[in-house]
Amino acid sequence: MRSDDLHPQHAPVKDHRVLSLPAGSTFDLAVDGDRRVFFERAQTTTAFFSFLGSVIFKKERWDAIPLDEDFVGSCWAHVARIFRMIPEGLRVKYLADSYLLKRSDNDSFMEVGLVRRYAISIDGYHRLAATFFGDDSSEARHIRRVVANEFHVRAMLWAKMMTVHAPAEERRMLARLESAVYRDPRPRNRLNHVLYRFVPVTLFKVLAIPYIALLKALRRR
Repeated sequence: MRSDDLHPQHAPVKDHRVLSLPAGSTFDLAVDGDRRVFFERAQTTTAFFSFLGSVIFKKERWDAIPLDEDFVGSCWAHVARIFRMIPEGLRVKYLADSYLLKRSDNDSFMEVGLVRRYAISIDGYHRLAATFFGDDSSEARHIRRVVANEFHVRAMLWAKMMTVHAPAEERRMLARLESAVYRDPRPRNRLNHVLYRFVPVTLFKVLAIPYIALLKALRRR
């Protein structure tokens, strides 16, 4: 089915960023130079295999790597399995075209609440980075960079607005996640941290409501 054959409410809104690389680029992530370029050009955690539906792999390689019990229940056991392949050689080919449509607003993990849903991704990928590459490695910094791309300041301010009247424990968790996601001393992180701290929730709400209404209108077109 072509995207232009879909019902208007199901039409694609935008392409999802993955890597800023040409289509067909191939890398062996066991090779330092290849891994460096791949990690530098990553735009979202999809580049690091977060969306399993976007990954095609050889079953024999998958079966050769045992399940990492430490990551069972984290949502990222499959990523841990793939990262464990790297030392023995992991050839990756980037297919830049769109081959599937991903629906929004149907995240089953939202059942745990917005802040805990954020924690699944932020804590989960930070832990993956530290476990497989070392917390101070360039690879870990790039993983944290793409996590910050996904949890941009609008997303963090939205969570802050939604938890104004939440229990203190939930608000403390959000504060911890904000500190974690913008922890690296990059100019953009520093700016986002300042905006998060000092933009009033009431002002953000005034700006966010028409912005969301506009997005919904565009989706209906």
